[in-house]
Amino acid sequence: MARRNGSGGIVVAGRTLYGQYVATRDGLRIRVGADDWARLNLHEGERVAVALPGGRAADYFVYRETWTDPGYWVELAPAPADLATR
Repeated sequence: MARRNGSGGIVVAGRTLYGQYVATRDGLRIRVGADDWARLNLHEGERVAVALPGGRAADYFVYRETWTDPGYWVELAPAPADLATR
């Protein structure tokens, strides 16, 4: 079972990024390096699969990305399960 906050390998869209994560009431926040985030080429509103260390992948929408030197805090909102089956 994944912890609610910590650091380590976070799998985003099939790629492992090393950063921090915090589970929030509204979803998930991850902090990743600027180069890692740029390589993913994800933007606000996109749907993405995310797996925390020791956890299973779940779908999220990129809600907000905030630059905080030297990387980004990315806020993710859970995607409704019924949208995944359409």
